[in-house]
Amino acid sequence: MKSLKPFSIIFLLSLSTLSFEIILARIFSYVLAYHFVFIIIAFAILALALGQLYASRLAVKNSFSFSKYFIVLLLLFPISLAAVFILASVEGIGSGSVGLIIYILLAGVTFFLVGIITASIFQANGDKSRILYAFDMIGAAAGSLLGLLLLNTFSIIQALSIILFVFSIAALTAFKLETQIRKGYLIITLSAIFVSLLIIFITPDVEINIAKSSEKDLLRLKSNPSVKTTTVESRWNSFGRTDLVKFLYPDLPTGQAGNNREIEITSTIEIGDGKKIIIIIVRDTGKGIKEDVKIFEPFFTTKSSGTGLGLSVAQKIVEQHKGRIKLVSSEQGKTIFEITLPFKEVTITDGLSSSEKENNIG
Repeated sequence: MKSLKPFSIIFLLSLSTLSFEIILARIFSYVLAYHFVFIIIAFAILALALGQLYASRLAVKNSFSFSKYFIVLLLLFPISLAAVFILASVEGIGSGSVGLIIYILLAGVTFFLVGIITASIFQANGDKSRILYAFDMIGAAAGSLLGLLLLNTFSIIQALSIILFVFSIAALTAFKLETQIRKGYLIITLSAIFVSLLIIFITPDVEINIAKSSEKDLLRLKSNPSVKTTTVESRWNSFGRTDLVKFLYPDLPTGQAGNNREIEITSTIEIGDGKKIIIIIVRDTGKGIKEDVKIFEPFFTTKSSGTGLGLSVAQKIVEQHKGRIKLVSSEQGKTIFEITLPFKEVTITDGLSSSEKENNIG
């Protein structure tokens, strides 16, 4: 059984590390501008390679201890993640170049330690390196699937706790390779298992901040003083995080004095048939609309001062953008329109000429 432990450790480390890489990319795509994600992940993979190089130096000095590096991993993994979430809320640092460097260091800690441990296992079992490599690849493939499953099934904190749990099981397996196990190491590992299981089943509601970046559309909308926003629901999935946000526009005209009308606009991004769509709901607490009225017909109005062009023009604009608008409810005090539009991600250089793009990049 002892001969199977190196394979188990390699498999568990590959499984958890690849899952962590996928989840980490989704976290940073929400916290930072998207192009920073690739930079951070690239340096995280570099940290894995540096850890493997460092392991070769330890092998020369014959000073490697599986237990010690696993304990450091179990301690620094949650600490570095907590620092990432806290840093995102720090004004002037969370989204700047200094913040990017700190994010790279925090993200690289876990990968560096995993690199040390995996390289040391390969060095200690050189005659079994081909089988170890096979387990490494199987773990990586399973980890990519596990990462997506965790994001689609659990909250982000639960998903990270599951990864901590897998790291802890790998640590327990590694302890059996040591001739002597320190009691303190065993207590820390068992504590990590207990805490991770506790978080998985309790499901704490932890808010992840968006870095103070002007490139984040949601943050820009929330910071608009003329708009009141309330986050109704947040959900993580394999694409990242989706926020259902209620936007209230108190400065919009409310009709005649004394009517006490309110107009509420909410929007969300949904996935349907493999395509992203944005749904905008406009809710009016006015008198309602008669069902037999042709509201989208040009120049048709029930108001003495109206032109009858408002909804007609709105429908044309929506349809020109390959969307649709429909009346969902026409009851008094609950008039609801739904606008559905295809979601398209654009960059700041879209629509510019070649020379303008070069100037913009420069």
